[in-house]
Amino acid sequence: MYEISAIALKDLRLLLRDKGGLFWVVGWPFINAIIFGFLFSGGGGGSLGGLSLAVVDNDRSALSAAYVAELRKNDALTVEELPLEAARNKVRKGQAVAALSINDGFGDGFGGLFADAGSTPTLQLLVDPSRTAEQGFLQGMLIQAQFGALSTRFQDRTFMRGQVAEGLAALDDYDPATAGAFTPEQRDLVKGMLRSADDFFANADDEVLSGGPFGGDSGGGAGFDLAIPVVGIEREANPNNPPTAFSITFPSGMLWGLLACCATFAVSIVQERERGTLRRLRISPVTPRDILLGKGLACFVACLFVLAMLLVAGALFFGLTVRSLPFFAMSAVSAAFAFVGIMMLLSTMGRTERAVGGSAWAVLLVVALLGGGMVPLLFMPEFMRSLSKLSPGRWAVYAFEGAIWRPLPAAEMLPAWLVLVGVGAVGCALGAWLLRRSEAAD
Repeated sequence: MYEISAIALKDLRLLLRDKGGLFWVVGWPFINAIIFGFLFSGGGGGSLGGLSLAVVDNDRSALSAAYVAELRKNDALTVEELPLEAARNKVRKGQAVAALSINDGFGDGFGGLFADAGSTPTLQLLVDPSRTAEQGFLQGMLIQAQFGALSTRFQDRTFMRGQVAEGLAALDDYDPATAGAFTPEQRDLVKGMLRSADDFFANADDEVLSGGPFGGDSGGGAGFDLAIPVVGIEREANPNNPPTAFSITFPSGMLWGLLACCATFAVSIVQERERGTLRRLRISPVTPRDILLGKGLACFVACLFVLAMLLVAGALFFGLTVRSLPFFAMSAVSAAFAFVGIMMLLSTMGRTERAVGGSAWAVLLVVALLGGGMVPLLFMPEFMRSLSKLSPGRWAVYAFEGAIWRPLPAAEMLPAWLVLVGVGAVGCALGAWLLRRSEAAD
C-alpha cells in the first residue's frame, strides 16, 4: 500500500508543478460552467426566438379573431388559445411567458381599445413577474398586433359606419341633466364631426381608405396609450425544472473536469514510458500491479478534487444547491472510477505522447459531445438523448444532475452508478492488460 500511495503522491505533485496542465484540469471546467451558466440564464429562462403566449378569447368577436390572427403572424410568438384556468397554469408552471385575456366588450367598438382608466379592461396580461426581460418585448408585439387589427377595422366601411351610427344614436339619447360638462353646444359639435366621418367612410375610394390613420405602414395611433394592464402570477415551483441555469452547467463543467484529468494522466503514463521511468520502476521492488494502482489512485484523487472544488465554488458564488450530498458523493466516486478506467485504456492507444494526446482527446470530445459537455442533456433533441446513452459522460452528468436538482430516487440513480462502475472496471482491466503486453513487447 505504501508503494501505491508513493506513486500516487508523486504523480499529483507533478500535476501541481505543471501550471498549464493544472489550468485545464481545474480552471477550464470552472470557466466553462460559469460562461455557459450566464448564457443559459438569459432574461429569466426564456428565449426571445419563440416567446410562448397563451391567449384566452372570451370576447369571440370578429375584432378579437383579427387580433389573434395578427399575433399568429409574428414569428417571434408561439400562440396557443386556451381556457382561462389552463392559461394561468401555463404561466404558473413556467411553460408560457404570459397569458393574454381578451375580455367581453373588446369587439364592441373602438371604445374597447381606448377604455377609460376606471373601466374594466378589455385586454389583460397575466404574467410571471420573474420574466421581466421578455415582457418588454411582448408588450411591443401586442401593441403592434393591435394596430394590425385596427387597420382591418378602419378599412371596413360597414363596421365604421355602424360605429358612427351608434355614436350618433347615443348622442341623441343623452340626458343634459347627467351629461356634466358635455353641453348641448359640444354635443352638436361632436355630432357634426361624426356625420363628417360617416360621409368619409361612405364616399372615400378604397385606396384612400386603406391609407387611413391605421392603414398600410402609416404607423398611426400616436397619442393613444395602448399598454395592456398587467396582473402578476407567481410561478409554481416545479421539481422537474432546474432551479437556475448553473444547476445545468455545473454538471457539464464537472464532466469537463473528469475529461481533463483522464487525458492528463493518460499522457503522463506515455511520458514515463518514453523517458524510461516505468522501466526503472519495474526493475525496483515495486510490482507492475502497484505501478498501475498508483497511477489510477492519483487520477481518482484528482477527479474527486476537481468535482469537490466545482461543487463548493458553485454553492458559494452561484447559488448551486445540492439535493442530496450522499447521492453526490456516490455519483462522484462512481464517475471518477469510470474515468480512471477510461484513462487506463486511452494510455494504450499509442506509443508516443503526441499519439496518445491526440487520440485521447479525439475520443473524449465524442464522449463530451454525446454526454452533455457541449450541449446540456436538457436541451438535446430526443434522438440525441437516446444516442447519448452510449457515452459514459452522459451517465456521469445524469448522476450529478440527480444529486443536484433532478428529483430521482435511489432506484433511478442506481443504473447510472452501475454503468459508471462497470465502465471503470472494464477499462481498468483491459487497459492494464494492454499496458502489460506493451511493456513486455518492449
